[in-house]
Amino acid sequence: MAAFMLARLDWKAALRIVLVVALANGGGNLLGSLIPNASPATGGMWASISGIVVLQATHGEAGSAAFKRVLGTLIGAVLSWLYLDFFPVAWPGVLVCLFLTVLVCQGLRVPDNGRLGCITVLVVLVVAELHPSLPPLANAGLRFTESTLGSLVALLVAWLWPYPAGR
Repeated sequence: MAAFMLARLDWKAALRIVLVVALANGGGNLLGSLIPNASPATGGMWASISGIVVLQATHGEAGSAAFKRVLGTLIGAVLSWLYLDFFPVAWPGVLVCLFLTVLVCQGLRVPDNGRLGCITVLVVLVVAELHPSLPPLANAGLRFTESTLGSLVALLVAWLWPYPAGR
């Protein structure tokens, strides 16, 4: 029974994710280490998450996911940066920022990007609370750059190592 179960496991799918995470994490860590008061571990984690979200079976599907990820992250990063320029991190303000992120995405006719934008808002605001000496623009800029990096890594892996159709 165990041999049968092992034969059905798709180690190639797992290896693709491991490859994306290893590359994205390394790049995100490097980015974070270049900015004073930034957290390299946060950068690696955020780039890795973006890579996992974007990695799809084919380059075309990954391209669509990457576009949504990067645009949603841009909207969330800009709104959270603007919020932090005027207000300290407080949950009522965070909720307003999330609400505005969804409305902006709807207004730009990219409503699916609202969820990804909201995730970015939460990450930027939590990082602001954990690392108050990190300037808001640097925080939001890093999150956008790390998300873009993770998305590009996933696109590259999907292009170089497409996943068989139907899986």
